[in-house]
Amino acid sequence: MLFNKDNSGSAELRQLLGFIDASTNFDKWITWLRLSQRQTVSLIGRDLYNRAKEHYKSDNFNSPEIETEPERTDENLKNDELVNKIQLTIALFAYVKMIPSIDAGHGNAGRIRIVGETERPLTAVEAYKDEQNIQNLAYEALEDLIVYAEEEKFPEWEKAPVKQTAGQLLIPNAATFNLYYPIHSSRLYFTLVPMMQEVQDRHVIPILTRERFDALKAALPKKADLTDEETKLLGLLTSVCRPMALMTIKLALERLPIEVFPEGLVQTQIVGTVKEKQIANDRTRLSMIQSLTDDAQAGFTSLQMQINELFSPEPTEKYVAPPKAEEGIKGFLF
Repeated sequence: MLFNKDNSGSAELRQLLGFIDASTNFDKWITWLRLSQRQTVSLIGRDLYNRAKEHYKSDNFNSPEIETEPERTDENLKNDELVNKIQLTIALFAYVKMIPSIDAGHGNAGRIRIVGETERPLTAVEAYKDEQNIQNLAYEALEDLIVYAEEEKFPEWEKAPVKQTAGQLLIPNAATFNLYYPIHSSRLYFTLVPMMQEVQDRHVIPILTRERFDALKAALPKKADLTDEETKLLGLLTSVCRPMALMTIKLALERLPIEVFPEGLVQTQIVGTVKEKQIANDRTRLSMIQSLTDDAQAGFTSLQMQINELFSPEPTEKYVAPPKAEEGIKGFLF
């Protein structure tokens, strides 16, 4: 685990989160930290996590710049930052998992709410806003971690399964995805990668054909010396990628919880109760799914027509016998 070095787990959590109580008992966090660790590692990959863990357990982690300590290097500083970002992500997701049970006591008689003598429980809307805020912070921390891994190009990150899969896509990064549908989130982009691969395999390749798809992938990094076919295929890139992005977002709205999306991408305001907020979210989601489906299908249809026009063989001229009149028959025979 990436916590509790030298039995300092409680202090680490307080330093990371700030808003938790000074009397925080680290032992109560262990289960939730492990679950959140698994959630984080599933995206960033085991190798990058192990790099951070190895550094965390070494004498080089957060060592002060004095002669008696290991030499501080740029590599050590990069690894310190990596550990901090992973810790913050895991801690915030763990707290999100803990919140529903923190205010509740569990006994033989069932659950009771624990409130001090001079304290009052949050209203449903207040509790909802607080939990949503902490969850948003957790996703922001994960976003920061992914962006950092992208910027530093850690070898372990470059070899991560999700990163390798992204390299096989016609939309290989978040910046490219933003050209066709603005998500402005590297974290969301890599969450979408499996669905993007599904759309590419089920919709794009059957329309392009495998041969043309491979030719288009090979032509993307080229700057010159393009063949006529490669020039035609590159001219179709926007027509390929836009419906691919739209269909990917459509699948994500169907399969992922609404909280996964960055604030503003799918957003409704609380106008009443939490239940009303959830109903509004559902309506917004269904409306977006229908709109995205229509636009994506129209895009794929247009792509098919463009391909037919560009790559279908020219129609050959066929001889048609001139009409002739036959005695006793009205009209002409051909």
